[in-house]
Order: sequence, then C-alpha cells, then structure tokens
Amino acid sequence: MSKMLTEYSATVAMVTSMMGPSIYFTPVAFRFVGYVYGWIIIFIVAALTSFSLYCISYSAMKMPVGPTYSSLGAHISPKLKHVLDAFVIVNSLTANFCLYRYLSELIVAAFPTLLLVFPSYEAARKGVVVALLVPFFILSFHKNLSSLRYISFAMVISIVYFIFLLISYNLLFYSEHFTHETSPSESRFSFSIPIFITAMACQSNMVKVLDEMASHSMRKVKFVSIWSGVGGGLIYGLIGHLGYSLFGDGLNGDLLRMFADKNSVINAHLARTIDRYLMSSRVAVFGSMLIFIGSFPMQLNPLVTTLFNVFPESRRTENIRLLLMTFLILLCFLLALIRDLSASLVISIAGATITNFLSFLFPFLFFILAKKKLSCSTFLAALSMAACVSSSIYMLFNIANKGNA
Repeated sequence: MSKMLTEYSATVAMVTSMMGPSIYFTPVAFRFVGYVYGWIIIFIVAALTSFSLYCISYSAMKMPVGPTYSSLGAHISPKLKHVLDAFVIVNSLTANFCLYRYLSELIVAAFPTLLLVFPSYEAARKGVVVALLVPFFILSFHKNLSSLRYISFAMVISIVYFIFLLISYNLLFYSEHFTHETSPSESRFSFSIPIFITAMACQSNMVKVLDEMASHSMRKVKFVSIWSGVGGGLIYGLIGHLGYSLFGDGLNGDLLRMFADKNSVINAHLARTIDRYLMSSRVAVFGSMLIFIGSFPMQLNPLVTTLFNVFPESRRTENIRLLLMTFLILLCFLLALIRDLSASLVISIAGATITNFLSFLFPFLFFILAKKKLSCSTFLAALSMAACVSSSIYMLFNIANKGNA
C-alpha cells in the first residue's frame, strides 16, 4: 500500500471525512441550545474527538492490528471484533444512506426545472438517485484515501467559501426582516447533542489514515489528532453560530435548502438587492454538492474495508473488494429510493448509541487496555467512558419520551 499521506494531508482527510449533511443542521442544533451552550458543546465534542483520535492511534501503534477500526478489537477478543464490525457497518451504512437521500433532495431543490421534466417530485428525486450512481461508482473505485486527497482539498475550499458567505450575509443583512431573535441558552440538549456527535464522527477512519501516513511518529500523530478535532469543531461551530445568528428562531430546517430555494426569504432579498442572479447562493449550493459527492466514498471506505477483512485472507482479492463496494452502493441506492423511509429517528438513535460508542467509548477502552497502567491519561479515558454511557442513556430516554408523547 502506498504511504502518501503527510500529517497535513492526513488532517485534511480526517476533517473532510466528518463533512456530510450534518454540517448544515448545526444552525438548528444551535437553535435548540442557544449560541453559548452551542459553543460549549462543540468545544467538549471537539476535545473528546481529538483525545479519542489520539487514543485510537496510540492503541493501533501498540497492538499488532490491521488497517481497520475493528481490528483493534481483535487483539483484545475475537467477539469484541465482531461487535465492532457490526457497529462500524451499521454506522457507516446509516451515514451513507442519509447522505445519498439528502443529496438527492438537495439537487431537486436546487434545480426546480427537474419538476417540469418528471411527473412528480418523488419521480424527480428518484431520477437524481439513479444519476448519482455514476459519480459514486467512479469515486469509490479509488482504493486508498490518499487517492482522494485532491477532492478533499476542493471540499475544504467549498467549506471556506460557505463560511465566508455566512459572514458576509451576517454583516450585510443582520437588521433585515428575515432575522429573528437569538438566545444564548436553551435546554433542548437531547436534540442538539446527537447532531454534534454525528457531525464530528470520524474515528472509524483514523486507523486507515494512520496506515497510509508516511510517518508514524508520535509528534505527527498528535498533530493529526489535535488539529482534526480543532478543525472540525471550528467548521461546525462557525457554520452553526453564523447560521443561527442570521436566521435566529426562524430557522426551521437545514441551512442549505434555504440557499437552494430561489423563493426563500434570503434569496428573494438577495435578488432585490446585491445579487440579482443569486450567484453567491448557487456557488455555495454547488460547492456543498461537491462536499457530499466527495464524502460518499470516504464514508464508504471503512465499511468496504471492514467487510473485506471478514473474508479469509486467501479470498481477499481485488474482485471481492469491488463486489463488496458494488453491493454496498446498490444497497444505499435501493434504500434511497424508498419514499417513506424516514431517517430522522434512525439518525437520532444511532447518534445516541452506535456513533457515540464508536466515537468515544471504544477508543478510550482500547487506550486503557493498550496503556496497561494507571495514569492521568487513562483516568481521563475512564472518566470519558462514563460520560459517554451517561449521555447515551440521557439521549435515549428523551428520544423515547418524545416517541410516546
């Protein structure tokens, strides 16, 4: 395998592996808890993300493991590896399905002329789902994450532009009529925390990225771990805060569809004032589409690798890998075609349990077992594990209460 990732490109790969539809729901998450609590939660999740990435890297370098997240569990117990395999598969499949579904809806919103071509909205959306198979197959044929590094940098440029656009809109239109009041603190944590956890989940990619790094020095591992958490936290925090400050309590859905809809309040105002043809919004939407298209193979990679390593070593051929990739893409495709398949409850439960455990519980467990001695770092890892379990119970309790209401 080619060792092509530097600490800088590895950090970019980790940050961009976080980028999915959740990035545009962070303003709503800020609305649920207010901008002060929103930043506090982002800071905590980012710090835990950095620490968990370091724990995974440390464990991977101390244990004789393969290039997958679940291979860390094999060193402890074969049963634990099977549990991790199941967690990674369900988590990655959920993420890819939601990304596929959201992207198809976004494209229809951005290109309303599709509604004139197809007999109904659902037919147009399904037509887009079929068309997306082409880029998804092409990009997913890249075996190594390092081969997607140019897409990663393009995705970073798109995100930087989106943040710049939000800053500009806040400065230009803060006093306009579509701006609603904002609150420093709210109490709907059970709705916002799963969004933040799901948004910054990238831990399942860390072992693969570490395997592709040209150097495994502890200094470079710490660099990637720290700046991946900081980078992801800043991106999600800025977009969440700026989006919430612009629309306030009037924000009812994700931010991107407001820019995609030419009849939305902000686009109507732009068309009357400084941007008649809505070029600024269009560039943001098209750049975001690039983010999602590029994120699909990066999120699919650990899923393919996990299933690939389930096979006996003698059967781990390139043809098997391609068959697995084809099967998984087609499975996401079929799920995205289902009209009434709601992903919101699945995302909430996955964020509270599977994603939470993969992101924090298991990495800290690996670190404690690899370290094999009591220290400040292992005590902090144990404390973080307790917080992870407690937060899962809290979120599941609130989700259940909402379902019974």
